[in-house]
Amino acid sequence: MISNLLSGIAFHPSHPSTLFFTTHFSKGDAYLEDKHFDCFHELLYSDGYFYPSGISKPIILPPSFFTYLHSDTTDTINWLKQKFISEGLWLDGHFLFETMLIPACIGNDHWILIVINVWDNTFFPINPYHPTEPHQGDFDRCNIVIKSVSREFTLPALHPSMPAIIDQFPIQVQETINCGIFVVVFCLAFFVSNSQSISEFLTIDEYRFLMVVWLLTKSKPSLSI
Repeated sequence: MISNLLSGIAFHPSHPSTLFFTTHFSKGDAYLEDKHFDCFHELLYSDGYFYPSGISKPIILPPSFFTYLHSDTTDTINWLKQKFISEGLWLDGHFLFETMLIPACIGNDHWILIVINVWDNTFFPINPYHPTEPHQGDFDRCNIVIKSVSREFTLPALHPSMPAIIDQFPIQVQETINCGIFVVVFCLAFFVSNSQSISEFLTIDEYRFLMVVWLLTKSKPSLSI
């Protein structure tokens, strides 16, 4: 799992640390997998789903949710509802959080992030290649999620609307291995946007390395160092 993260980093060609990293791990598949997101999820919510103020954090679903929703829609959406009830996120027919974030791996080779605002009844698919301009295929992949969530929680019809924060998001260009890292960064940005503006993002290589640090030290993920 750590090798996946390190394999995708373009280390400085002459820095002494480069020799250490390239001789102590085997290069291989650099794509993020479900297990990376699962660990990221556990670290983010290690102190619960609510801030000390009582306000809920944005809720990130495990990546397996999108996969299982396609193979067993009824059981998967029932699991989600019971999860929300048990965690105190769904009470008396109302969501106690505003934003639901759903990492979705498309065709087992590309990650996007589906955002649902359950208070405004809006949704938006964020594709790292074109965050502010989803293609029709991105919207099509939202269909089963939107229909299932709307039906189970008796929501009005959800309509597409882009959260303003997406204008600040970095774009994946000229490479194909970092879509999962971009989705992790997008998730963190929604956490930060609840309390402060985002001044700037680190590089994707830096976030890859930070993920290694988070996982090895069990520290709280953050947009900044």
